[in-house]
This record gives sequence, structure tokens and C-alpha cells, in this order.
Amino acid sequence: MIKLTKRRIAIEFIYFGVLVFLVIIATGFAYYYQSLRNEKVNTELHYANKQVESKISEIDSIEVSLDSAKIKWGVFMKAFELKFPGAENSWDARRNLSQFSESDSLYVRYKKWDQDLKEFLVDFGFKDFQMFKFFVEDISLFERDRRTLEIENLRSQIQDLRFDKRDIKMKYWTTQNLYSAVVKVLLIAFGLLFLLRYFILGLIWSVRTLKAS
Repeated sequence: MIKLTKRRIAIEFIYFGVLVFLVIIATGFAYYYQSLRNEKVNTELHYANKQVESKISEIDSIEVSLDSAKIKWGVFMKAFELKFPGAENSWDARRNLSQFSESDSLYVRYKKWDQDLKEFLVDFGFKDFQMFKFFVEDISLFERDRRTLEIENLRSQIQDLRFDKRDIKMKYWTTQNLYSAVVKVLLIAFGLLFLLRYFILGLIWSVRTLKAS
């Protein structure tokens, strides 16, 4: 009887050792998985942050170009109004030049301008038509609208990236996730090694008892 009890205790201790071993293995694997998963999440976050920074930089660059075009046009019109008092207002002049540039008719218009106007352009700094053409393209209202639309698209993309970052952060495997996984392994292993085994042993004992009686 004593030998049987010792044998039973030894068997139970072995099963308990197996349970502890499984929990240790599961814990180590969970830590390893957590490390790999969080490293991947950090990489995705880093890439998303770089994209956001790049798009913000693009927006800043476009805004600088818009401000520069506005300043250039203001300086040009001030000199133009001093040279030609009573000429068309700044808005009409910019709108007309923008339309000429957009329809590729600027050169045709340029050839028809008075010599005084052409000399003014040269005195202002446009040594040839090509320099003036680049200036008009830069201050064009159509170009301004395109750049403004580009800024809006970039801001929309940044907003999408921020939503993506929120989703990426939710992939982090926290310590709570790790403990939860280990506990699940513990419960499953305990159920298989003890509860299920006791249930099967109980069934076998019941069958044998019934046959014996």
C-alpha cells in the first residue's frame, strides 16, 4: 500500500514537472514572440513617422513657394504701377497673365505689347522672354490653385497615416498580453495533464468496477 502511494505520488510529481516545464517553455516563447512582434511594430511606426515628416516637409516647401510667388508679384506690381499709373489692377493683371500662360498664348501676347512695356520688363530684370515666362508660371493663379490642392491632398494623406499609426500601436504585445498567453497555456496544460487524465482514469476505474461486480 505504501509502495503504491509512493508510486502514485511520483507519477503525479512527474506530471507536475511536465506542467512546470511547459509553462516555462511557453513563457520563454511568449517573451520571444513579444520581442519580434514589437520590433516589427516599431519598424512600421518608424516608417509611418518618416512618411508624415516627409509630407509635412513637402507642405512647408509648397507654402514657402506660395508665399514667395505672392511677394514676387507684389514687388512686380508695385514697380509696374509706378511705371504705368492707372494701369489695370493687380488682380486683373495676374488673372490675365495666368490665363495667357495656361493657354500657351503668353508669347503671342508678348509680341503684341508696346515697346515701353517690354523695356520695363527688361529693366525689372527679365533679360528675355523665357525669364518672364518662368516668372508668370510661378505666380500663375492656376499654379497657386494646383499647389493649394496638393497641400490639401498631403494633409489628407497625413491624416490617414496618423490613423494607420493608431492601428499599428494597437498591435503592440503588452505585458498583459504575455501573461494572458502564459495563463492560457497553463490552463490548457493543467486541463490535459490533470483534469482530463483524472476523468479518463475515473472512467476506466468505473468500467472495471462494473465488470468486476
